Amino acid sequence: KDDGHYDECSPNGSFFVKFINGKKMIMSADEIYTAKRMMKKECKKLMGIGMPLENARSVEEKDVNSKKKYEKPILTAVENEDINNVENMYELQHYGDSPNSIVGLELPNTKMDISVDGYLVEMDAWLFTIIRLSERSLDAGTLTTRDIYDKERLEKKDEKKRHFGDTPTKDQKKKKRKSE
Repeated sequence: KDDGHYDECSPNGSFFVKFINGKKMIMSADEIYTAKRMMKKECKKLMGIGMPLENARSVEEKDVNSKKKYEKPILTAVENEDINNVENMYELQHYGDSPNSIVGLELPNTKMDISVDGYLVEMDAWLFTIIRLSERSLDAGTLTTRDIYDKERLEKKDEKKRHFGDTPTKDQKKKKRKSE
């Protein structure tokens, strides 16, 4: 409310809000109250799985890379080509210590009826949601985890070639020795 006490308040009672990512919005007092309530609820959930309050409240992003930790797509290159695996195309298997925090979706544990070839089929709502998200990502051209993994491996290989030059294979070394 613009009563002279808040510089960040507009004349109509809305607040100018600036987010950590730099985005600016105008929000009403009700929207701000709802956002604060939701943040508090999510913090309680994170603390319930053992995350310290300071980390739960933090909105900072951290990418901690370690030789002991890595992620790999759960599908092989061949499995990634099968459209029936769409819900697994965006999943990763984590190797190493568990990450300090996890980002995910919270989905209801309910059933829903969907129509498949004219028949009503009961399906878990969470599974339906994951499949639909995956299908939309695929339709939008979003790279799958396998595509990204293969691309990163190829880039690393190319970087090594640029740095060290073309290294002959064992067969090439044998041929060279025979020709000498």
